[in-house]
This record gives sequence, C-alpha cells and structure tokens, in this order.
Amino acid sequence: MTGYTTSDLPNAPLADEVIVNRNGSTGRQRVADLSTQLAGSGPLAEQIAALPTAAELQTVEQIALSARDIAVLNSATYPDEATGRAAVADGAYFKVAGSGDVAFREYRRTNATTSVLVAAYPSKDYIDSGKLTAGVAMTASGAGYETINPDAAGYGIVTAQTDRVTITKGQVGYPITISKVTAATGTLTWFGVHLKIPYAALSDLNKVLTLDAVTVAGVAPNYATVVKEVTDWNPINDPVGLDLAALMSGGAGVNLYSVIAASSKASIYQARTYLYVLLAYQNPTPATVNAATATWTIQPRFSSMLDVIANKLTPALRTELASVNPNVSTAVALVLAPKTALLSAGLNKQNAASTATLDHTYTRSDAGQTVNIGYDFTMLSASGFAYFWTKIFDSYAANASKKFRVFLKSNGKTATVRVRFTNASAWGSSDGSIGMMQDTGVTLSAANNYQATVDIDYSAMAAFYAAAGRLQAGFFIIAYDAATAEAVQFSTYCCDISDVGSMEGDMTSGGISRLASIAELEAAVEALQNDAQAAAYITCWGDSLTAGGGWTTTLAALTGLPVYNGGTGGETSRTIMARQGGDAMVVNNITIPATTTPVLIASRATDGGIKTALGATVTPLLQGGAHVNPCKIGDVVGTLAWTGSSYADMTGTWTFTRASAGAEVQITRPTAIRTDFDINKRGGIQIIFMGQNGGYTNVDDLIWQHRMMIAHSKAKHTIILGLSSGSAAARADYEAAMRLAFGRYFIPLREYLATPIYTNGVITSCYGLADAGLTPTQADLDAIATGTVPPQCFTDGIHYTAATKTVLGNMIYARMRDLNVV
Repeated sequence: MTGYTTSDLPNAPLADEVIVNRNGSTGRQRVADLSTQLAGSGPLAEQIAALPTAAELQTVEQIALSARDIAVLNSATYPDEATGRAAVADGAYFKVAGSGDVAFREYRRTNATTSVLVAAYPSKDYIDSGKLTAGVAMTASGAGYETINPDAAGYGIVTAQTDRVTITKGQVGYPITISKVTAATGTLTWFGVHLKIPYAALSDLNKVLTLDAVTVAGVAPNYATVVKEVTDWNPINDPVGLDLAALMSGGAGVNLYSVIAASSKASIYQARTYLYVLLAYQNPTPATVNAATATWTIQPRFSSMLDVIANKLTPALRTELASVNPNVSTAVALVLAPKTALLSAGLNKQNAASTATLDHTYTRSDAGQTVNIGYDFTMLSASGFAYFWTKIFDSYAANASKKFRVFLKSNGKTATVRVRFTNASAWGSSDGSIGMMQDTGVTLSAANNYQATVDIDYSAMAAFYAAAGRLQAGFFIIAYDAATAEAVQFSTYCCDISDVGSMEGDMTSGGISRLASIAELEAAVEALQNDAQAAAYITCWGDSLTAGGGWTTTLAALTGLPVYNGGTGGETSRTIMARQGGDAMVVNNITIPATTTPVLIASRATDGGIKTALGATVTPLLQGGAHVNPCKIGDVVGTLAWTGSSYADMTGTWTFTRASAGAEVQITRPTAIRTDFDINKRGGIQIIFMGQNGGYTNVDDLIWQHRMMIAHSKAKHTIILGLSSGSAAARADYEAAMRLAFGRYFIPLREYLATPIYTNGVITSCYGLADAGLTPTQADLDAIATGTVPPQCFTDGIHYTAATKTVLGNMIYARMRDLNVV
C-alpha cells in the first residue's frame, strides 16, 4: 500500500478494496489481501503475476483507478459544463469530458445557471506519467490530501486588506467566499486574496493547481500571479504571472512548477520554501477600487488526480463507482470508506517514567459540527503499558452490523503494539462490565512501511455485549509495552467498512474463476482509455505559423477541447521533430552536478546545435518555446536554456539546469532530452504544421519526418497541415506526395485559401478572401490565377492576418469533423 507521512494522515485516500468484474461476474478483493497474494504468500499466488516490490504494487491501484475512469466515463458525458447542466434536473449529477491529466469532471446541478464541481478523475496518461501521488495541501504544515480543509489550523489564506475584504471559510469540500464592500477612503489599486503554499523543493509543485474561482456578484478577478510575500504583488517584486482563465471555474488549472521553471524567476523561487498565489482585481484608479463590490468563491486544490473525496461521496456517486460496464471483460472500480467520527480520546500509562501525550487532533466538519477523525500521539513505555484509547460508538445496538478498520502508523520507528477492541477506555474490570473482545499484536517496521490495519466485525460480538452488566460502547485501544528509552509517535484513524465485502465468498461460490493478471488489466485499460481519451485535447507542433496562434484558438472554441500550442518561430522541421521526440535531442558524456548549477549541453559556435538520436543537429529555443520546459535528462528534471542574446547570436550555448539539488548524475551513454510536451502532451489529437523553414532534403525526407513523429506520438489521430506559400505549380509535387502518404489527413492550406471562385467564367475571388469577407484587389486576382494565396491573406507574404487565422481555424475544424476526429 502507498505510504503516507504522519501529517498526511487525516486525508489519506481510503481505497480499501477493489471490485473485479470479469465476464459479467463481480467480486470484491481487499487491497490488503491482494498485497499478500501478490507477494506470494496467499492461496492465489500461483494465479497472479508476482510484484516483488512495494513500488510495483502501486501499479495495481493505478490500474484500478484508470479502469474506474472508463466504467464511469461510459455513462453520459457532455462536452462542457453548460451543456451538461442544461441536460439534467436540479440536484442531478453530470460528467464533463476532461483533458490532459483529467479524464472527466463530475458536477452537481444547483439550478439552471449554477453547478458545483464534485470530483475530477485521472486519465491514463496521467497515471502512466508516474506523477500519481497522495497530493499536497496548501496548509502551513503541508499536511493533507488534494482538497484543503478550510477549518484546519494554519490554513494559510491571508489578505492585505482585512478592512475591506472578508474571507469566509466554508465547510470541508465547499467553496471559500471572498467578499469586498465599498470603502470611503483608500489609496490602493487592487484587492484580493493570497493563498500560502509551502514546499520543500520547487518540483513539489509539479501538480495541477485549480481554484475554480466563480464571480458570484460584482467585479470579477482580473489578475493572478505568484508572489514571494503578501506585499509583493507589485511587478518590481519578482511576480510570476498566471493564466487567470485557467484558474476560473471550469479552467484546466495551472502547473506552478512548469510556469515558474519557464520564467526568469526560477532561481528566486527555487531558493524559497513557500510562495503565495494572488487572485485579485486591479485598477489604476483607487477610487474605482474603493467603490467596487465583489463576491467570489474559490475552491483551491493541488490535484493529485485521486480526486474522489470521502466527504463529497454522495450515495449516487458511490453506487456509480461500484458499477462497471457489463460489456467490459476486465475492469476495476474503487469502493471508498469514509473516516469514522471518534467520540472521545485519551491516554494512560502504568508507570511514572513512561510518557503518553496527545500531539494533534484531526477534524472535519459534518453538518456544521466539528468532529474528530484522527490523532497523533507519542508514547514511551519505561515499564508497563502506555496506551491510547478512543471511543467509536456509544450504542452497540445501533452498530451491531458494523465492521470497522483501524489504521495505525508510526513515525518511521519500529514498534510492536497491541490493538485491542473493548467497550471502555480499559480492557477489563472486576465486575465484568468492561471486557476485551479482540486483541491483535501488530509490528510496525520498514517491511510494512511502518503502518498496518486491524479489522473488527461487530456482527460477531452479540454474545459479548449480551453479558450481564456489560457496557454497550465501542472503543479501540493502542497499547505500547516496550521497555526502551525511545519515544514513538503514532497516528491513527478508523473507517467504517461495513459495506465493503471481500473476495473470498465470491471465489468460494465460483463467481470468479480467477483474478485477471496485471498484463491483462494493463491491456484492457489501455485499449479502453485509448478510445475514451482519444480526443481529450489537441497538441499543435510547428514554427511561427503555429506559434502565432489564432487558428489554434478558433479550433479550441469550435471543438471545445484544450489546444496546446507547440509552435516556435524560425524552427526547421528537424528541430520541431526533436522537440516532439520523433528524433529526440540527446546528450552524452556530461555530468549533471548535485547543485542547481547550469551544465553545458552544446555550443552554437563549435557544435552548431544539439545532436539528435539519428544524427541531425538542431537549434531549439532560439525564439523561445515554453513548451520545452520543464524537461528531463534521464530522471533529472530541469530547464534547457539558450544563452544567446537573440536567435542570430552565434556565440550562444545551450545549458541544462536541474530544478532542485540532488545526487550528482553522470551521463555516460546517449540519453534523450525529453521536453515537457513530449512527456505530457503526446496523446489526444496531434496536428503537425512544419516545413516552411526547411530542415529536409526533399519531400520524401519531409514525409519520413512526419511519420517518425506519428510513430512516436500516442495520439489517436494526426492531422498534417500543408504549406500555404508558393503557387500551384511550385507546390504540385509536394502536395501530391503528401496526399499520397497521408490521404485525407493531409490538409493543403494553399489549395484551400487559393481555390478560385468564378462568376460567369471569370475569377472574382477565392475561398480565403470570401470566408474572411474581403474584396479582392487586382494583385489578389493575379495571385489566385496562379494558385497562389492572395496577398490580403498575409501580413508579410508568409504569416497570416487575424482574419486568415480565423478562416483556417474554421476550415481545419470542418475537415476534422468530416474525418470524425472531433
């Protein structure tokens, strides 16, 4: 099972079992049992591919999550929140297709204009990326799961204008409200809220931050940035701007690590241990700020992509998660168990030299009431027991059918304890009113990640509670009796797992002939996810004709899919292919230092550029390219940088700077430089638009380069855009060869934009001008006659006008629609 630090305790994921569906039959398997079987000690060991390490065992949970995505995604899914909301009644749930790391998002409709985000579910690409973690909460202590508990101590939300801005921390899982009222005086030009985010290393922030900010009333936020301190919103104080739209409701969120690493302020934030995210309204006129009113809500989270949270798990969603598509032969779904409210707690010791102290109480809000759900406590047993106790319930009659699971963890120290289920804060009494119904010895060690679980089934305890004079409460006790001088901190919580069965009964009844192997699970999940996630997003690779955008934003609006722009001005086709990974850049015989000191990759003067795996020389980043970073050399994350003063600087070099200090790494074999988009944006739909700046010897070479990029990508579909410069005669061989190689997936832009429109046999316009609503000049008509895109479509003969970009976006969308790509 996944290990968690002590501070992670109150919000650790509660995936206790998996439900396995095979050939229409369903059974449940406890994750703890599955671990034993996979290790080779259980009765099913010979039927399951062994996973010898704990790290490999995590794959089982990840595959289960991925298959769960498919099971739920197969129900009705809508392209956007507004469409889904319109299709359901108030209080109903609906799903919206996600993109990138998110397979889809679950919403609950409040009314015709409002819906609330319930959960987000991870895509297979995200799981495959290896970034799956327990999450990082934005609290001063760094504790928690992916959702922030607004009631937790040290929540870390501050505002510099407490006299004008009020922050209301709602219940767990509900938005936080920021309210601004009018002010008679004041000289500031902004108001807003800061969220404090601690981190040990900048790479800890390599997760998706979402705020889901909503403007309920008044002015909307118009500014989002990263700052060092609450007073540092001013541009002179090293802010790093954030995409505001991505932080608003329905936005995809931002990766703080990616944004900061790609900025000029990376070294500043690498040296820090916390930062603030500022969401604000800004206006240069103080009087306008004074008069402004606003009500915003935010629901901030660092998404670990395990985003079904126990306190948000509705009965409808719980039922849905426990269901699988009957047409799927092998699928897995999670069953979640919420943490049980613990009614009271305390510690005792049997020797004055022993110690027993309560260190921390974890809480949540239930129906407006704060309840305790877990504890940290430290015990030292000098002689005799030191022990912790907590009450689970007051009445056995109301809990007679319950089954509880106690989770216990030490702070990385080996310890042997007794977990005892009793009916009071002791385990016996002379009059028999107090007794012990279960006593389990548990050793916490490195072998089990210093954690364990113990179950008790109260349905088997009727005789115990029926004894005369027996107290009817339920307690569990953790007793420590080790005569050592070393204190151990323990953490504990309890889950009600009454409705989570186990596999054994189903196996005995023959419901399942065998468990699916890991290979079968992986194959089934990948096949299903390839279809479900085929159109999750669009990645565009190219030069300045792509980097300039316009057609990409039009395409995003029409498809409803995120479009990621992987264009960089001036690049040849070979450099574009290297960034994409089809012929990756490589390094060899370098040492990446332990510190964040740049290491030389290549010199333009002596090397010409960076070598690729297939022997080409490429020159990335000469005109920027934020989609390159953060990149990886082997397993080292860092930033690839061009040091030249401009793209024409022949004295510049390429360097790599690791994101955070670590062990020195010697590269003694050719090793790829994997860019951000190569790692994270290689699925979905791929559009390639390259060749305008050369980089190929002939059209056959260019076709080969396209095919290499297609082979490297995980995209379900690839669209090839043809060059728009030149005449029909000049481009005839090129367009014929590309059409032969790629068929209808090749879209010749020149041909479309220059297609003539005739009136009485005379050329009077062309598709490009007519679609843009432009009247042709004589120069335009002369160009159209030769099959050349008319001058009015360009700003400089190569780059498109804004109107032409819109025309191309509409046309590309129409072709993709006709191909059933979108």
